[in-house]
Amino acid sequence: MLNNRDAIGKCLELLSQGLYPYVEQKMKLEYTNQWLAQAGQCLSPDTNLKRTTEERLQQDISSLLSVMTKRWDRVFKPHLSAVERAFTSEIIDIRNKWAHNTPFFTEDAYRAIDSIYRLLQAIEAEESQEVEKYKQKIFQNLIQEQNRSQKRTQQLSSQEIRIKERLAGILNNIPFEDVTLLERSLTHRSYAYENRINKDNEQLEFLGDCILGFLAGAYIYQVYGDISEGELSKLKERLVDNPQLAKLADKLNLGQWILLGKGEKSQDGSKKESLLSNTFEAIIGAYYLDSGIQSVQELVYPLFASVVEDKIPEDISLESLVDAKNSLQQHAQKNGFDIPTYRTIQETGQDHNKEFTVQVEINGRIYGQGKGKKKKDAEKQAATNALQKLNLL
Repeated sequence: MLNNRDAIGKCLELLSQGLYPYVEQKMKLEYTNQWLAQAGQCLSPDTNLKRTTEERLQQDISSLLSVMTKRWDRVFKPHLSAVERAFTSEIIDIRNKWAHNTPFFTEDAYRAIDSIYRLLQAIEAEESQEVEKYKQKIFQNLIQEQNRSQKRTQQLSSQEIRIKERLAGILNNIPFEDVTLLERSLTHRSYAYENRINKDNEQLEFLGDCILGFLAGAYIYQVYGDISEGELSKLKERLVDNPQLAKLADKLNLGQWILLGKGEKSQDGSKKESLLSNTFEAIIGAYYLDSGIQSVQELVYPLFASVVEDKIPEDISLESLVDAKNSLQQHAQKNGFDIPTYRTIQETGQDHNKEFTVQVEINGRIYGQGKGKKKKDAEKQAATNALQKLNLL
């Protein structure tokens, strides 16, 4: 199932494809053969990748949108309305949030894709048809969510209404449908015992621990997939240990919502590292039951990204962790480009003694080349070559 962030990414790619010929055409009408020079004046320096202005416009939607906003009055205003001007500004914000792994709830994703669709329609780009398909998929998801929410709201008891009002602050960050699940995830056993409540959050804590382990493993593999299994395991363990999860709990201000018994409360239990960590796990378990794994992923991945750089174990060398391929991938993602792809262009030698030649490409452009007895070694050499050309080594 395509998640909200991936859908937005696909639509931004389609917008880039449809918008480039339009921007080129309108800029040429005004500046003729000087249009690229004029466009380049609208862009910040590209000190790392050292692309030409044309390459930047073809590869980076933010460059196209920047040209449109900075040359609006002179070039684009006669052809587009103030509404399209607003869409252009809004999509710049959408692209920046997408590049920084900001989570998109379904309603936000629908609005983002709708803005992309409307801009493509305004310039009569055929890519609007493909974007409309994504828009319809997200719309269906939105309707399903709203129906579930409406049904749930209609069935709310007076107790659930009170819970919703009391936990409004956390619901703004984590949109639970079943607020009783949220309350249970915040109920410490000391509170449950004193108030003779049958269920505390310990079972949800167990479930959340399992889910976080899975998602942390998937995230670490995605970011640092080239290091050894043992090193991956160490990183994963550090990402979901008690100190780390307590930090994540702090980011969501969970301490103020935890229900504690009088004794635990008198000892500032809501500030204890272990208690915060356990509550965070319980929240994740409850959110999984309430909204599914995709929603949990969209919640925790940005949290993982915000702290993972501080969790590199002392016994993992920086050279091993951030090897050439990882460094190149991180650089590309940081600058809003596609993940680098590696293509074997030549194989020489006998079967028992082959040598592979590999090229690395980003957004269709070749950045480096390498050779090795194994494809993996050739890929690393190609990445190293690319980093050297980019003055990153």
